[in-house]
Amino acid sequence: MNVKLGPWLFIGQRCLITSDSSERELDPLSFKLLSYFVSNETRIITRQELVEQVWQQSFVDDNAINRAISELRKQLSHPEFKSGMIKTHYRKGYSLTVEVLPVAIANDVQQSETSSIQSQESEVETPITNKSNETLENDTHGNESLNPQMAVPAHSLTPNSDNAQANKMTIVLTSIIALLLIIVGYLWFAETDANQLSAPSDIAIAKIDTPTKDYKFSVTSATWNQGAESNPLLSFNKEFFAYSNLYQGVVNTHVKRSSDQAEVILKVPDYQVGGLSWQLNKNKLLTQLVNIERKECQYALFDLTAFPELMPPTKLKSCSSVRNGYGQLDSEANYLYYTELVQGFAGAAIYQYDLKTHRAKILVPPSDNPSGAIQLRLSPDGRFLAYLKAQVKAPMRVYIIDLITLETRLLHQMSAEHLNFSLNWFDDGEHLLVNEFNKLIKINVESKVVDIVMLPQNVKPFYSALEFDNQLLLAQQNLQQYQLVMGQHLFSETASEFDYLHATDSSDFFPETTNSEQHRHYFVSNRTGHNQIWLSDNKELQQLTYFDDEAKLRKLTISPDGKRLLFLRNNEIAFLELATNNVHSIIELANASITSMKWGSKPQWIYFTSVVNDQKQLARFDLMTRQITSIEATDIKKLLADGLGNVFYLAEKQLINVESGREYAVTLPITGLVFVNMSEKYLYGTDALKSFYRMSLETGEVKSIATPFKQRDFSVVDDNTIIFTKRQYNNTSIKRVSWQEE
Repeated sequence: MNVKLGPWLFIGQRCLITSDSSERELDPLSFKLLSYFVSNETRIITRQELVEQVWQQSFVDDNAINRAISELRKQLSHPEFKSGMIKTHYRKGYSLTVEVLPVAIANDVQQSETSSIQSQESEVETPITNKSNETLENDTHGNESLNPQMAVPAHSLTPNSDNAQANKMTIVLTSIIALLLIIVGYLWFAETDANQLSAPSDIAIAKIDTPTKDYKFSVTSATWNQGAESNPLLSFNKEFFAYSNLYQGVVNTHVKRSSDQAEVILKVPDYQVGGLSWQLNKNKLLTQLVNIERKECQYALFDLTAFPELMPPTKLKSCSSVRNGYGQLDSEANYLYYTELVQGFAGAAIYQYDLKTHRAKILVPPSDNPSGAIQLRLSPDGRFLAYLKAQVKAPMRVYIIDLITLETRLLHQMSAEHLNFSLNWFDDGEHLLVNEFNKLIKINVESKVVDIVMLPQNVKPFYSALEFDNQLLLAQQNLQQYQLVMGQHLFSETASEFDYLHATDSSDFFPETTNSEQHRHYFVSNRTGHNQIWLSDNKELQQLTYFDDEAKLRKLTISPDGKRLLFLRNNEIAFLELATNNVHSIIELANASITSMKWGSKPQWIYFTSVVNDQKQLARFDLMTRQITSIEATDIKKLLADGLGNVFYLAEKQLINVESGREYAVTLPITGLVFVNMSEKYLYGTDALKSFYRMSLETGEVKSIATPFKQRDFSVVDDNTIIFTKRQYNNTSIKRVSWQEE
C-alpha cells in the first residue's frame, strides 16, 4: 500500500509516512487506523465500525477512540497543510479530507543489481521477528496482522505474445534469485546476536555496525559515603558530578567538583532534595524538593557557579512526589520537560512546560500500559529530546522527538523486557548510550546503527552518566531490600505495634494471607538465589516452589477456599495447588499483558485485567471450560477481592462489584496511592512512602496512619492487622567503569 495523502506519502510496507521535510514511523494502532481510512476514503466511518474493524472488539472505551484519533491527527499534522486531514462529523463518525492517490514504487527487479544490494544493506526498517515475539506484539495491540502487502504495479503477460516464453523464463529466474536472497539473508541473520532478532514485527531493527569486541575493564568506586547512592549526574562540562544518597530514611543530593573532589550537600529546610538532571549547558542542577508529611513537591534549580557557596534554589513549579518522575530544563530556561503519571492512566506522559506562560502541553501521551515514559534527556544542542518507554510484556524502547517539527522516531528496541533508567547523549550530539542488563548500546540517532560493549556480568547499570566515550559512572540494580512486617492495632485505640517477620539478608515480598490467619501467610523470597514461593506457619518457613531459572514471581493471590495460589511468573499467569505444590500454567493467557488478577466466586473463575491497544480490559477465564469472557468496564485501575469470593474493580471514584454491579463511592486520595487492597468492610491504600489509609465501605470514613518505614505492597489479615512489605535501601556506591579494546 503506497498512496499519496495531501503532503504525505503513506508507505504501508514500512508503516510510515514521509514528505519532503520529514519522515514519521506510525505506531501499530495509528497504522491500522490510517489503513482503514485509506481503504474507505469516500465515506464517513462510524465509531462502532472502527471498534469492530480496527480494534476488532465489541466494545472500546470512548476515551480510547478519542486518544487514538487525536494521536493519528498529530502524526498527520504538517506545516504545509494547515487544515486537518481527518474530519469529525457530529454524531456520525470520521472521514478523510484529502484525496487518496495510488503511487507506484519501482521493484528491485527493475533496478540494477548494485543498487538493489545497496538498498538491502542500508535498510534499517526491515522487520525481522520470531514467532513468539510476533504473537506477543499482536496480542498487546489487538492486531491480527501487521504485515500489509506492498502494492506492486501489474505487468501484462499475454500468452499469445511472441515473448511469452521469455517472460516466463524471466519470472522463474527472478523467483529463484529472490528465493536465494531470502535464504542467504536468513542464514546471515541467524548468525547475528540473537538479542537483535526479537523485536515485534512493526519495529525497526537497528543494524549492528561491528561484531562485539573484546575489552578490558576497570571498575572502581567513585563515592564512599554511608547509605544508598544512586542516580549519578554529570554537568555539561564535566566540572561537577551530582548523585543521590539515601541514609536513615532521608534523601540528600551531593555535588562533587571533579578537579579537587570538594563536595557539598544540597539542603533545604523541611525538604528532601532529589537530583534530576543538569540544566542544558549550565552548571545548574534541577531537583525535586519533597516533604512527605505535608505531601509537598517542587521542581527547584540550584546554581552551582559559586561552588562551594550555595544560594537558595529557585522554585520553578509544583509537582507530585508520586506522579512526577524525571525532568530537564533547556539552556535558556524557557521550557521544563518532565514525565508525569496522569490521573486515570498507568503509563506516564511527557510534558513541555512553558516557564513564562506557565502552560504545559503533552509531547508523549499517557497510556494504560505501565510504566510509560520513564526517563528523558535533551541533546547537547537542545534540538532533540530522547526518552525511554517501558511497558508490560514488551521490551523497552528508545525514542527521539524533534522539538522543532515534533516528529517522533523510534530508534531502538531492547531484546527482552527489562527496566533501567540509563540514557545518555554523547558529546557529539549524534549518538545515544543505553543499556540492557550488562550490554551497553551506542545508537547513531540518524542511521540507527548500533555498537555494543559487553560489560562484566556483575556490572548492570540502573542509572548512569557518561564521563567520556569509554568511561561511565553508574549505580547498580538491586538498590532496595524488602522485609515483611506485621502491623497490629493500626486503627484501634491501642498503640500500633510492628513485628518484623523472618529476617533475611535477601528480600521477602508480595505477602498473601487469608483473613484472620495471622499465624499463616505466603510470600515470595529470593533467599535461595531465585524467586520462590514460601509458606510461613507460626514463623516456621517452608519452601513451596523450586524454580531453577531467573523468573520473577509476583502478585500472589489466594483462592477463597485457601486451596490454590494464583501468581505471575515473568508476567505469565500460573497457580499453585497448595495440597500438592504442583504448579499449573494457563497457556490460554500466556500472551496476555496481565496487570492484575483475582479468584472469583466460583473456584474455577479467574478475573483479570490486561492491556490491549494501550487500554485496560476486564475479562474472566474459566479453568474448566478454558473459555475467556470479556466484561464491559471502563476506567479500570485495579482488580481487588474481599477474600470472600467477591471481585471488584477500582475506578477513579468508585469501587464496583464485577458480578453484581454494586458501586461504592471512593473517598481515598486515589491519585496519590500506589498499592491498594481490601477486606469485606474496608478499602486500604498506601502512597509507597509512609502514609497508610483505610476507608469504610459503608460510611466512606477515611482514617490514616504513618508507618515508621517506607511501604510497598501489603496483605490484609483483619480490620486492624496488615502484613507490609518494608522497603529499605542497601548500602551502595557509585562505580566508575572504563574500558579499552584489547
